[in-house]
Amino acid sequence: MTTRRPSLTPLCAYAALMLFSISTPALVYSLTPDKVTGVPAQEFRLTASELKAFEGYYQFQQNADAYLQLTSKENGLVAKQLWDGKEFFVVPKSSLEFYSQTEEFPAKFSKDANGKITQVLVFNRDTWKKVDNYAPKKFITLSAEKLKSFEGKYTFQFESGTDSYIHITAMPDHLILTEQWSGNKVKFQPLSELDFYSQERAFPLKFTKDSKGMVITVLAFNRDLWTKVKQ
Repeated sequence: MTTRRPSLTPLCAYAALMLFSISTPALVYSLTPDKVTGVPAQEFRLTASELKAFEGYYQFQQNADAYLQLTSKENGLVAKQLWDGKEFFVVPKSSLEFYSQTEEFPAKFSKDANGKITQVLVFNRDTWKKVDNYAPKKFITLSAEKLKSFEGKYTFQFESGTDSYIHITAMPDHLILTEQWSGNKVKFQPLSELDFYSQERAFPLKFTKDSKGMVITVLAFNRDLWTKVKQ
């Protein structure tokens, strides 16, 4: 267990892409976007067709809701974080290794036996698998009454014996989650009558109801179960 309460807002402690773990102080952190205004000077170059082979969508293996889109630009690749729209630029060091000169991190690609790009390893730690089935989230509309039913305070223990709280507030077409310990707020839109998603933070909330139809819990990050406090 961590001795510090985590935050739902982006932190750049490691200048990294993402880390989705409720047990660490930073739940989500993202790269500062590069200004893709030109090609940094370098010696190694790839042809346009070689760069095109890297294009596509990549899914983060530690969070199935997080995707990157890679497109070729001049002698490099632009990676767009689909959860927040931020972009960064990497240039080739070899046929499969790229590097961000601005953020100083490596991106190492892998191929299968047929020579097809299958994944990229970022920071020598984070694996992103290339996928063919990416589809944007489709949000629905819930009535004000249904959204109101999720309102309230929820508790969870990051440390044994110490309660932490979040508060959920209903807005006209979405929910706002507020961390009681930090004041940070996160917007969630409905995917179904019990499933919500934060487009900006790329993680879901899944509510459950009791036999009487009352909301009793919410699951964050597909792992941490928060219990609604009875008023």
